[in-house]
Amino acid sequence: MPLLAQKQSSKTTKPVRIISTITFVIFFLFIIFSWTPASIVLEKTQHILYSTSSSLNTFIVQIFSPSDSLNSQINYYQELAANSVSSQTETAQLKRRVKELEELLGYQQSVEYKTIAAKVLSYAPSEQLTLLIDQGFHDGVKTGLAVVINTGFLIGTIDSVSEYTSTVRLLEDPQSSIPVSIINGESTSGMLNGEEGFLLHMYFIPHDRILSIGDIIVTSNLYERIPNELPIGTIHEIILDETSPFQEALVEPLYSTSEYSNVLIIDTTSVRIYEE
Repeated sequence: MPLLAQKQSSKTTKPVRIISTITFVIFFLFIIFSWTPASIVLEKTQHILYSTSSSLNTFIVQIFSPSDSLNSQINYYQELAANSVSSQTETAQLKRRVKELEELLGYQQSVEYKTIAAKVLSYAPSEQLTLLIDQGFHDGVKTGLAVVINTGFLIGTIDSVSEYTSTVRLLEDPQSSIPVSIINGESTSGMLNGEEGFLLHMYFIPHDRILSIGDIIVTSNLYERIPNELPIGTIHEIILDETSPFQEALVEPLYSTSEYSNVLIIDTTSVRIYEE
């Protein structure tokens, strides 16, 4: 009987201990929050989480980033292509990537302004013709700066900037509008707007200017943040209206932005510093 009573007592005290432990934990937390305002606790927790996420974001966007120079990326893809045992299609893609980077590097070395190389992270849906790149105001990017590919073909301008990324508004976007010139010996200027579809639309071309299919369209010097004479496209169609003092033209771009994964931002507010 004493043994049975002892077992029953043990079974009775076990729930009591659990309840006591829970009560102690609740009391302990109550004391902490009584002495330390909840807002401070939450603020410290948010600070830790923000610091961790910021560090992770910085690490992600800087993998193979242009801070390692275009040269290092070229070497990386050349080595991949040389050692590739993949299909011919994949090898061709690697070689195309090397060519793309080499062209950007060559152009970067030829301009007098400071440039910022960036990788394309994603393309927005077709209804909003923008792309996201991995460089932001932490890297010196500013709104309005020109964004080029290849050997200096203008594809758009910086529309918005965050700390480590930026949004590029492509020339095809209907909200895009920049001053341009036609290389035809007559110093013809106008405004180039985005259009639905692949072609761009040039407005405000004086009626007395002679246009030809194939004339080259470049940037003009009327916008301080875009360098002069960056190539854009060629005249695809001429639109005449006798009732208007101006003629118009449809322009075919010299590029396809979806084929490129690297871009160069030209900062006309900073002159390039040459190293000895």
